Amino acid sequence: MRVLKVKAVKHIPKGYLGMNPLAAKELGIPCPKDTILIKKSLSPKQKKLTVAHEKIEFVQMQRGSNYRKAHKVASSLEKNVKL
Repeated sequence: MRVLKVKAVKHIPKGYLGMNPLAAKELGIPCPKDTILIKKSLSPKQKKLTVAHEKIEFVQMQRGSNYRKAHKVASSLEKNVKL
């Protein structure tokens, strides 16, 4: 798996809290290569959860899932993330 940097930003288009480069490409949202974007305004706990979600989603998309399917898997696994 590629190493992904995390960058906190003020705004992510379309109201997203986080975005990984593969999802961004599919959704037409600008995102630097190898970078997970997260909103600066999130609480520390929410930032950790969002980063975990984006990493799971990214791996699912690397394995061939589209964004919708990868997002569903990542959302279902969030409850298992230890913060």
